[in-house]
Amino acid sequence: MYACVGVGAVTTVLVLLRITPVYGLLDAVLFLMLGIGVRQFSMAASILALLLYVTNVAMSIAHGVIGAGGVIAVIITSLFISSVRAALFMRRHKDALQINNWGRIWKWTRPVVFTLCGITLLLVTVSFFIPAETASQP
Repeated sequence: MYACVGVGAVTTVLVLLRITPVYGLLDAVLFLMLGIGVRQFSMAASILALLLYVTNVAMSIAHGVIGAGGVIAVIITSLFISSVRAALFMRRHKDALQINNWGRIWKWTRPVVFTLCGITLLLVTVSFFIPAETASQP
C-alpha cells in the first residue's frame, strides 16, 4: 500500500511542478486506488500495481529518462512484489482479514480501477511498438 501511495503522491507532485505531462495524473489516481486494493489484500490489485509500475519503469528506461534512479526503481519494485506475497498469504489465512471502510470503498471502485488499468496497460504496450519522434531536420 505504501509503495502505491508513494508513487501516486510523487507522480502528483511531478505533474503539479510541470515536470511530467498532465496525463500522469491518471497514473497517480490509479496507483492511489490500487493502494486501497493492496490494503485489502486483493491479489488482482497487487499484480496490477506491480505490472503498472514495471511498465512505467520499462518506458522510462526505453526513453532514457530513468538514469541513476534505477536503484530506487528496484527497491520500489521489491515493495510491489512483497505486496503480491502478502496477498497470497492472506488468501490462505482469510480469518485474519478484517472488513473496514476501506473494504467498502474498494468494493465499489474496483471495476473502474481494473478497467482503467487495462486501458492504460494496453496503451503502454502499443506505445512500445511506436517509434519515438525524431527531431525535425532543417
